[in-house]
This record gives sequence, C-alpha cells and structure tokens, in this order.
Amino acid sequence: MENLKKEEIDPFNWKLKQTLTPSDLERYGSKFISDVANPETKDLFIIADYLEKNGRGSFVAEIEHRKAHPNSIGGFHLSAITALDIIHYSLRKNCQELLSGFKLINSNINCKKIVRSLKPNFIIRIQVIDNSNILISFEVENQSFLGSLKFSKTVSSNTAPTYELDQPNRNSFTIRNAEISNKIIKSSISFKSFYRSTNDFTLGPGLIVAMISQLSIVHLYAASEARSKKNGVVMVSCKINHNQETGCSGLLSLTLNIQNIRQSSTLKGHTIAEISFQCMQGNISGNMTFIFEPF
Repeated sequence: MENLKKEEIDPFNWKLKQTLTPSDLERYGSKFISDVANPETKDLFIIADYLEKNGRGSFVAEIEHRKAHPNSIGGFHLSAITALDIIHYSLRKNCQELLSGFKLINSNINCKKIVRSLKPNFIIRIQVIDNSNILISFEVENQSFLGSLKFSKTVSSNTAPTYELDQPNRNSFTIRNAEISNKIIKSSISFKSFYRSTNDFTLGPGLIVAMISQLSIVHLYAASEARSKKNGVVMVSCKINHNQETGCSGLLSLTLNIQNIRQSSTLKGHTIAEISFQCMQGNISGNMTFIFEPF
C-alpha cells in the first residue's frame, strides 16, 4: 500500500489529536453498524436447502430484516458482516466433521455488487490442500460477493460441539474509548462473540469486520469537516489474519492506521480509504478498503 503523500486530500485534518467522547462516537458512527451489533435490531437468518456434492455446497440464507438501513434503497442490503456470519455458521453447521480440530487462520471477502435479496444464494467450494490445511472459497448471489477461508489443523483433537441456531445472531460490541493521533486511532472495545471455533467460542470474522468498519468510519468523519455522519460507506474488500484465537468475550485493544486515501476516479466526490488494523498485539491483523460517499 502507498503512504499518504501525494494522494492525501482535503478536507481532512491529519494533524488531529483528540480523545473522542461518547457523543463523538455516536454522531460519527454508523447507525447501520450499531444496529448490526445490537441483538435487538440486527437481521436474523436461517440456512435452507443445503446441498453438497463432490466438494461443492450450495444453500439459501433466509433473512429476517428487522431494521431499515437509512442509506439503502428499499431499506435493505446484505452487508459483508452478515454474509460472513452466514458463511461461517453454515460451515460449522454443515461441515462440522470436516472442520473438527481445525481453526480459521485467514479470511477475505470482496464485495463487487450490492445484494438486496432477502434470500441470497451461497455457493462454497471445498479444497483439502493437505492433512493440515483446508481452503474454502465462496460466492454470494451470482458472484456479487467473493472470498475464501483457510483453516489449519490445531494441536488439540477435541471435536467442535454443536451449537444452537440463534447463537451467531447474538454477537455484539461497544466502543468504550477511542483516541486519534493523526492517521492512527486506538480504541478499547468490549465484545461478545458466539462464533464457534475448534472447541470453544471465539471472536469471529463478521464481528471483526463490524468493529473495524465502525472505528474506520468514526476516524474519517472526525478528521473531516462534517459535524456528523450523514452519507453511506461501503466496504469493498477485507483481508484478515487470525494469528491467534481470541476469547468469546471481554475487552480488546484495536489500532487502525490509514495507509492510503484518494478520490475515486469514477464516483464523483467519493473517497477511497485503505486501512490496516491490529487487534490484541497482533492476535488479529489485516486490511480493509472502503468507499465513502461525499462527506
């Protein structure tokens, strides 16, 4: 990634040093992500019509839409957060024997088109690389979303137990504090995760994407001339390294660094931001790219 030099653009104040108040976090943050992180308002889902043959699986996610998205036509679009929750839940539910004793080590997703269907189609392809590594690629709704997940065998031989259908729908997080220093924002976040891993619950990728996205939005809006968030933001790509599993609840430290920011060459007034991140002293790391509608 390029550093911020020639592509640095106004109206951002990159000399900003500020400890954000709860009021700042609320007015700069995304209401949509807040709803996604709230078990009372987030969209729910069930897996239907799962079929698997010769390493290829397919299913439909039936989504119960519960809160209108203020910046989406018709009040709904499928977020990468929910898509990742659906994919990981489906794998642990339908590929439990295959993934027993394996943990997620890498995940990525690219969002190429907006998905508005409440019954999106999912396709997964399973590749057993060797005895220690499994790669699962996926696509959502005619390749609108594309991505992959890599699992690696753990030392433990414990079998991952079955978990109930509603558990992924109870993930939540709250930003407790955040401090901006130029292009870096550091935060403390409390969370609860119901993503099942090898033999326990751990911090799942959907929740990671939600936390990074919210903090990135807060950072850029705080550094802009806007007084509050008013327009939409789309995450177009994400890569996560799950270097070490993190517990299912507690308090984590999160650091974000703006690596590159530029004006879109095709969307007038839109800003493209590339963010790197690190959680828990490197237990989780990666990068994301966002497109911000005009501030």
